[in-house]
Amino acid sequence: MTYTTINQAVNDQELIDRVVAAASKEAWANPDYAATDYGTRLRTYPDDAIGTFVYAIAIDNEADYEYAVNNGNEHPGSDPGVISDAKIQAGIQAHWPASTEVPPPVPLVAPTPGEPAVVTQPHNGT
Repeated sequence: MTYTTINQAVNDQELIDRVVAAASKEAWANPDYAATDYGTRLRTYPDDAIGTFVYAIAIDNEADYEYAVNNGNEHPGSDPGVISDAKIQAGIQAHWPASTEVPPPVPLVAPTPGEPAVVTQPHNGT
């Protein structure tokens, strides 16, 4: 799959809607996921599923999505023959976050001021 097709998949509103629905169902109806901090958060902010899962689902199913696009399927995101509900559910469960905390970015370290390097030329005795 090309990055262009991955981009198509993650911007496919029909696929996004299915992913949000699947993640919300896990947060509301699956006791294992409902009991997590992320389950609580997702019940309040269901659109968080977009950032959490859409790229993962698109990448997990990239070959099937690309095949559908290349064969003229105008609505691959809503077609369970392209990405089944079972595949979406499995992807949601596989990528369910263990924590709602996002680690802070690694601090950037700027070069420290100092003396410029001095390059010496070898002397040939003169």
